[in-house]
Amino acid sequence: MRFKIFILLGVLSLLASAQSVTQTEAYRRWTQLPSDTLIAMGSEFAELQNKPDSGLICFTIAASRYKPEMSKQEKRSCAQGYIGKWFVYFFCYFDHSQAFENLLHAQEITQSIGEGVGRVYLNFGCTYQTLSEQSGDLRPDSLVLGAGTHDIEFDNLINMNSYLYGYVDKPFRTYVYDMTFDTADETPHAAMLMTPAVDFGRHYVDKLTCQAQAQVILLNAGTEPLQVLGFEGDGTFDGIMPEQAADYGQELAVTLTFETAQLGEHNGQVVIKTNAGDFTVDCSAATEALTTDYSPIVEEGEFSFNTSADHPFIVEENTAYSSTAYIDFTGKVRSWLDAEFVVPAGCQATLAWSALNSSEDWFNFMGSLSFNDGTRITIDDTVVKEFCGEADASSGNFSDAELTFAPGRHKVRFLYEKMLGQPKGDDRVVVSELALHMTGNSAVQSVSANAQVVKTEVYSVAGHRLSQPQQGVNIVRETLSDGTQRTTKILVK
Repeated sequence: MRFKIFILLGVLSLLASAQSVTQTEAYRRWTQLPSDTLIAMGSEFAELQNKPDSGLICFTIAASRYKPEMSKQEKRSCAQGYIGKWFVYFFCYFDHSQAFENLLHAQEITQSIGEGVGRVYLNFGCTYQTLSEQSGDLRPDSLVLGAGTHDIEFDNLINMNSYLYGYVDKPFRTYVYDMTFDTADETPHAAMLMTPAVDFGRHYVDKLTCQAQAQVILLNAGTEPLQVLGFEGDGTFDGIMPEQAADYGQELAVTLTFETAQLGEHNGQVVIKTNAGDFTVDCSAATEALTTDYSPIVEEGEFSFNTSADHPFIVEENTAYSSTAYIDFTGKVRSWLDAEFVVPAGCQATLAWSALNSSEDWFNFMGSLSFNDGTRITIDDTVVKEFCGEADASSGNFSDAELTFAPGRHKVRFLYEKMLGQPKGDDRVVVSELALHMTGNSAVQSVSANAQVVKTEVYSVAGHRLSQPQQGVNIVRETLSDGTQRTTKILVK
């Protein structure tokens, strides 16, 4: 009889972080240095001198020398170069995507030479643990293993130095606890809910209903792909059908939704129906009335606003700007403003605004530009453009297609994000002259003037709820303030 093994473990890790400082070094001279020297220089720059830009150059030169025909020692240096790049991207730049990619390269090399794999796996663990903590998901680590023999290794690596952080009088340890091993017969359909509860956080309610999303994780423990079949919610909390399934041993991220016009504390449940059974998630959120009046920045159109609760945008005369200029912080800090609007059925809208970004410029590393401090503008939850330095972030930098909207509810977000401890310029984004120009059926517009749209839902032709209109035919159901509903079909090309 074949078995599968479930492993649940909790690990308490201590991680160190560093701030990023941009410098220019003599790249050509360094390319002539031995890899071991570059690794030592990179570690000195990144960990002791707080110069991650210089460290990244050293690590990159060493890593880029990799060739399959190299000796074992040379490959070991290349792997160390990739691990060094992981350290800089993860702890200094907070670029988790680049950090993960470099670990994959290090893993491939260490596996080929048969040594150093444990350190790479430890760094993967640090990555997953930190991302989990940043997302508010403190679930234990978990593995699903098929039939066979498996080894589990726990390593403890401390990245800390006395130059930056001083000395401590007690040892650092990694604690492994609450470990359980469960076996079960292999079955086509089985799964575990790794996120039994989610908190959507605190939000503001303006003219439109408050909308928010959160993700939960299902772990597929069955031999067949795990699929979501539907949701049961109370109307306030619901879910969005994922587009993909999860294979054996893989995680399936499921997006849950929160929407309400009511103020106060909200608690409820969502039942996720899958081909492996039903899973119940406890949900909570809090809403309060938006007290800041952002209408001075509007030139045309009707908008509903929302802003970050910790660092809300500030209104000054006919402008609004991010509120994190020159504050003390660690990690990342964000200040954002959402402007939401509804395009009625039979209409089309175009959006325009003025905006100025003043921050640290793009970091230019060997011709590759990377984002440090600056503005990200998202439209309907998709990042469309980024701005750094002294830059015009107005709508004139966007294409007509990006600023033209079909019927439905839409959102533009002005997000100012800070990663550097030494900001430059005004260290903020300023937004003004927000304008929504509507064209189309004037009769529809006059109706919406008397009864406002308070809720918009988008469905596929199969009846699955969507986060936004997708290519093809979409069904849009709008709920008006007088209690009536109207349903239309829209075609997105």
